[in-house]
Order: sequence, then C-alpha cells, then structure tokens
Amino acid sequence: MKTYKGQIDETWKEVDLTDFFKDNPKYDNSIPTYQKSIIEITGCNKEDAAEVEDYMRNTYFHSTLDWQSKAQFNKGARESYQDILWMRSPEGVEYMKYLTN
Repeated sequence: MKTYKGQIDETWKEVDLTDFFKDNPKYDNSIPTYQKSIIEITGCNKEDAAEVEDYMRNTYFHSTLDWQSKAQFNKGARESYQDILWMRSPEGVEYMKYLTN
C-alpha cells in the first residue's frame, strides 16, 4: 500500500504511507500471526520468528500454541528466543558439539 487519499480539514490530501507500513510486522500479511506476536514480544527479525515459533512448538511447549494464555505465550517466546541466541553463541556451539560427540 503506497498511498491513501483521505479528507483532512475539508480538503482531500494524498498521504504517503510507505514508511508507516515498511518493515512493520504488524502490517506484513506474509508473516503468520504467531510470528508477528513473537516479533513484537522479542524484537527479533522475521527469519528468527519462524525459528522461535518452531522451537516453542517442538521444544518449549511440546504442543500447539493455541491453548497457551497470553502470559504463557509471551514468556515462552522470550525464553525460546534467548535459548536460540545462546545456542548460536560460541559457548552454545561448543556445548552442542560436546553433546553430539
């Protein structure tokens, strides 16, 4: 969506909304709803949100996400994202290597 024409003070003006919608996950219809929430809660990017959602389903909750309360979902998103960031850290990578040897 690039422009919106609306009436302001009895005159019609064209307003450019590109910057408003640009890089705002709330208005990106290509991002699934759970991932939008994860981005808002954690501040992560779109790619990380998909990984966080998968981690929440398969590791953190071992279940679907629809039965979680808002507080549970928010806590799960934050903790899952922190787990993923730790696993990507040098210490986390070393620990994962240790586990697989």
